[in-house]
Amino acid sequence: MEEIIKTNISKTSNGYTFNRVDFDNPDSIRTYGEDIEGLITDIFLETNNMLPDESDLGITETSISNITNFSNNLEKIDRKEESNPVIKLFNKILKKEEEKSETPTSYKEEYNKYLNSLNEVCDAVETQMNAGITEYNLKKELVTRMTPLVEALDEIIKIGKSDRDEFEKQMSSIDIETVDLLTKMKVKAYPDLLSLFDAKLNRLMKDLIVYQNQIYSYYLQGIQDQAIIESQKEFLSTRPILVAQGSSNVITTIQAKRIKNMQDLNDSLNQIIVGNSVSTVNNAKAINTLQETEGISVKTLKALDERLKEGLQVCRKFSSTRKEQLLEERKYLEELNKNAESCKREMLSSGNTVKEGVIIRGFAN
Repeated sequence: MEEIIKTNISKTSNGYTFNRVDFDNPDSIRTYGEDIEGLITDIFLETNNMLPDESDLGITETSISNITNFSNNLEKIDRKEESNPVIKLFNKILKKEEEKSETPTSYKEEYNKYLNSLNEVCDAVETQMNAGITEYNLKKELVTRMTPLVEALDEIIKIGKSDRDEFEKQMSSIDIETVDLLTKMKVKAYPDLLSLFDAKLNRLMKDLIVYQNQIYSYYLQGIQDQAIIESQKEFLSTRPILVAQGSSNVITTIQAKRIKNMQDLNDSLNQIIVGNSVSTVNNAKAINTLQETEGISVKTLKALDERLKEGLQVCRKFSSTRKEQLLEERKYLEELNKNAESCKREMLSSGNTVKEGVIIRGFAN
């Protein structure tokens, strides 16, 4: 019987050597492709070098706050004591008390704090950028080194499939009745060997997919690293601008407060002038009122005359009304008297007597 498969060391199309499968040697099936996978594993272990040593990014929240809140911090800086004597005078007249800052500081101190924080942040960003460049170069190197190995593994899997199919074809073509006992045993056992090798090829195919995805992941991370590095470079290029903007912010803040001081001064001046004019008008009104009410005024005499005339009219009206009432009472009393005389005559004619204005009824004899 001629030899079924001659195992030997082969090379992939990109030059990597590997041991081809030997179906007479179970160890050859178990270790198939591991020579290339070993090289890939060694490269993966080098990814430990990409882990940063520092526990944080080196940028404190205080530094970020000092930069982002710089303008607000400038607005909180109040004058401890007004230096302008004119404004002090008007504040005293108008009884204005200036508010004191809870955390007294100066523009220079706040600006120095801003610069120190800016330098700290820029130094940290530069450190991060340099670390990012190192990591990017390492990922680029890993991709460069892993890509041919993964391509070689893919080719080894295909060669393994081809050797497997050839082995199966040879085994199935053997007439078991015409071969020796050893060959008969191999023919009967080859399905199990194929099943074992198929499992090995499946594991290699799974690993191949993982390696390909890892290369793609490194590739995407490299693109993201480049974007971050460009952003960091852009930020560092604005460092002089941020320094200049900080000083400009201080100047504009001081100018705004100077403008407000002058506006307050003008408002105070106008309030005093308006207040004086109002007082002058009020005094003039008071003098006119005083002159109008000095001694017995014509207004008072006029009111007295009107009251007297009103009283006289009331008296005349009452006299006229009372006269009419008395006339009516007299007529009523006269009528009553006539009735009384009539009653008296009637009683006398009936045998009654009248004594002292009292009617006494008697009895006839």
